[in-house]
Amino acid sequence: MRVLAGILGTGRRYDFLLVLLAFYVVSYGLHFNGLEHDFPTMLDKHYALTQSIVEYGALDLNRQWAACEENLSSQPCRDSQFAVGADGNKYAFFSPGLSFLGVPFYYAAHLAGFGRDVELASLIFLNTILGLLIVLVIYRISLHCGNSARDSKVISLIFGTGTIIYTYSQTFASDIIGSLLILTSFYMYLLYVKDGRPLNLLFLGLLSGYLYTLKFNLLIPVAFLMPLILMDIKGRDKGRAVAVIALAAGFIATFSIGALYYNALFGSPFRTGYNSALLKGPTTFGQVRDYVATGFGNNPLKGVPGVFFAILISSPFLAFPLYYMARGAASRDRIQISLLLSVAASIILYGFYLTPLGSWCFGPRYALSVIPLLSYPLAMRYGDARKSRLFWVLFALSVAVTLASQNFATWNGFWSPYENLISDGE
Repeated sequence: MRVLAGILGTGRRYDFLLVLLAFYVVSYGLHFNGLEHDFPTMLDKHYALTQSIVEYGALDLNRQWAACEENLSSQPCRDSQFAVGADGNKYAFFSPGLSFLGVPFYYAAHLAGFGRDVELASLIFLNTILGLLIVLVIYRISLHCGNSARDSKVISLIFGTGTIIYTYSQTFASDIIGSLLILTSFYMYLLYVKDGRPLNLLFLGLLSGYLYTLKFNLLIPVAFLMPLILMDIKGRDKGRAVAVIALAAGFIATFSIGALYYNALFGSPFRTGYNSALLKGPTTFGQVRDYVATGFGNNPLKGVPGVFFAILISSPFLAFPLYYMARGAASRDRIQISLLLSVAASIILYGFYLTPLGSWCFGPRYALSVIPLLSYPLAMRYGDARKSRLFWVLFALSVAVTLASQNFATWNGFWSPYENLISDGE
């Protein structure tokens, strides 16, 4: 690690991101076993809405549904998940936030006429960029905590290579963008504490409000940060009204994107595709299921500890920041208490869900939303962690585990049976 730290201590400030980008892109070759049969298109089917917007100028997926009706094994049937709207049209089951962001990437590839595989790869590359942005924010948080640029680069690369940030930066799933928005919202709070600028709270509101276009449950980690934010606003001598207005205005502006979309398509700003999913199985084709009403029936005595240990199995080194966070909370550090509540609330929520890890996936996919938040307690105590041989052993093991995500045998051979073990199933 001294050699690595020495290399990172030279050159430009953000050179480590180029190293990580090269690592991610080179890994694509290991990950893909034919794009049409791969996780990026088979599980998180945000692609269908992006395609519909670019190619047909429409939000509905009626064309894909028609093809699905004709042949259950057809490409549109495999690559789309549907919900029935208030008007009877077929729409995307998944929320639209990631699909919206993917439009310019898909449009560029489509306009160039590269074909479907490149169009899909362009969307996956979007998530690669978002994953690198997570690593960049971790770097900035570490600098904020007083670490040197060299140590901050090391901390960033630890999370970029030793957690499932690496795995899901190579998919077109919404977990990466959700994680980025939550982490950056937290960073905006840290900047506000430092300089008191309402602009930071405006950005915090904009980032956190957009979470509603992804998954409603992603608002939970931010919700546990809000009391902390409001206490800091209240404790200031001046500018409190401006700060509250900036925070509220930013949140309402982007929250409204999701609310208007849901209201237009599903008849209520609080009803999403998850409330009216269309099943596609041979014996259940066309049946409607409300996943919000029926999805949270898992035994939490299995699910909650199952999700917690999945975090440690996928990234063993996270035992250190989890311990530091608990110690910080015990010493009444308000920031660490808020982080602990955010992480714990998310783990508990997913523990109640029938697929607590994220359905067929590698590691605790749902929990990725809060894993980067653990960079803060590690950055605060990195001076202690880097002296521990055990920390580096666990980090090396974490990298080995994340690299194993390139082989789908580990998904089917370990993580699927593990999720079945901690779940009551669907």
